[in-house]
Amino acid sequence: MGVTLFALDQDVEGNAVVGDHVHLFESENCIINMPEGKMAVLQGLEDYIVVEAHGILMVVKKNHEQRIKGYLKEIKKKDPGYFDQ
Repeated sequence: MGVTLFALDQDVEGNAVVGDHVHLFESENCIINMPEGKMAVLQGLEDYIVVEAHGILMVVKKNHEQRIKGYLKEIKKKDPGYFDQ
């Protein structure tokens, strides 16, 4: 994924946010990356990565970050037509 928590500024709850329209409530220690113009309202998350890129929304526990490449590989096999668009 390439985004680490320590490379981004964090709020008082330890959340690192990329995106102008991200609103967090009762959430701690998350990494959020939303594209320009996209709004996200997130409540009650702790230790999650939330990323939207190329029309794909991914929500993964931070301690499973190393599995993201495998998840994408599996999804490409199950839904190859999506990636041909």
